Amino acid sequence: YAVPVAPRPLDDHAFVLGLALLPLSADGTSCHGWFDTAFLRGRWTAAGQDLEWEQSTPIKVTRATASGGCCEPDLLHLGGDRLFTTLRCQGDGGAVFSSRQVSFSADGGRTWSPPHSLRYDDGQPVYVPAAFSSFLQSPRTGKIWWFANILDHPVPAQYPRCPLSMAEFDPQRQCLRRASLQVVQDLPPGA
Repeated sequence: YAVPVAPRPLDDHAFVLGLALLPLSADGTSCHGWFDTAFLRGRWTAAGQDLEWEQSTPIKVTRATASGGCCEPDLLHLGGDRLFTTLRCQGDGGAVFSSRQVSFSADGGRTWSPPHSLRYDDGQPVYVPAAFSSFLQSPRTGKIWWFANILDHPVPAQYPRCPLSMAEFDPQRQCLRRASLQVVQDLPPGA
């Protein structure tokens, strides 16, 4: 299924759209609840009447990383052919905690680096539930902000989905700046 995020335009006039892939069983009859992620790269034909599509190589995680694979990619265009994504990975309620895995593409989304855990600039992991996240870049300052339910401890599944926080993304080091972390909205007292 397509992710509910607008396609990202690239410098070469192509655009990229994230997908969650639900692989079929070997006999092609059922899905197993395991997700991989891929990206579609679209480009208008010379006549401008049709779109040509190219699918990236899939991004895959292991059961040591997530209980259901990776999905809900968030995409950030870093200029030229450089792209960065975070991927939602749910824990198993026990030994595997929920995380945002990250991957980088240097070729406009055709191929992706092996995923690894999103980290702060001090090397520590970023703790989040298995929930949606989003990048936004300030048109005034150029700073890139990541919005998510950022917590101070690991969580096993999809909750809590509060507080909503934001942290500045460092595009050179591909990590979050811990000192920039701030709560946007939390639950009111007594909720």
